[in-house]
Amino acid sequence: MYQSDLCNNKLMDEPMILRNFTPAMLCLVMGVSTTTGDRSAEPSVGTPGPQAGVAIAPPPREALPLRVHFAGVPMGGGEQSDSLSGTVFAVDKTSITVDAEPKRIEQWNAKGEFVRTIIIPPQPPRTFQAVGSLAQGGYPRDGLPRYQYRLSDVKVGDKVSFDWRRINGVYQTHYICIFRRPGGRVPPSPAEKQDEKDPWHDRCNAFQDLEEKGIPLPEKYRPKPSEIPPRIP
Repeated sequence: MYQSDLCNNKLMDEPMILRNFTPAMLCLVMGVSTTTGDRSAEPSVGTPGPQAGVAIAPPPREALPLRVHFAGVPMGGGEQSDSLSGTVFAVDKTSITVDAEPKRIEQWNAKGEFVRTIIIPPQPPRTFQAVGSLAQGGYPRDGLPRYQYRLSDVKVGDKVSFDWRRINGVYQTHYICIFRRPGGRVPPSPAEKQDEKDPWHDRCNAFQDLEEKGIPLPEKYRPKPSEIPPRIP
């Protein structure tokens, strides 16, 4: 009789069934156990488990390494970017004018075989606006001392190198490297430490003395028979 009466909705009306059925289904969907006697599924002390109704976030991804920055923004960009090595024609507090010496580029294939040499002819003098700390009379705080010269350290006739880019038709640079001062001496970088074992300016002046005066290189700059010749600045 109970089954018959239930089917005919004589003992329990439909709203009552829905009220009892809906919470039970919600508990199943949310993963909440309705059994109070069995505590084997509860997390142990000190090992917090997931909370009901709270999504479990995925483990954090490993942070990507930062790119080399060009005065606070990613290197390159703009309409064009490249590196330059040349002679200083003019310099002031906010800009430097340099011609681009011929550039020699060697191409090699994936097998390590030489393909060809590309010669980029010299370029006429071009003015580069200083940006970042260089424009403020300083130098980049990160990097090697050779890349940490100020515009006030540069003189007309110096041989310099730097990276540059063009933004809205304006050529920019954020650092200066001095590697020759014909007839003079390359000054120490303001970021150079007193106990530097191989000062950049010392190396540059040694090779300049060899080129201009034929003075032999100091022992520390002479290549050993079993070593690769040192990089000429």
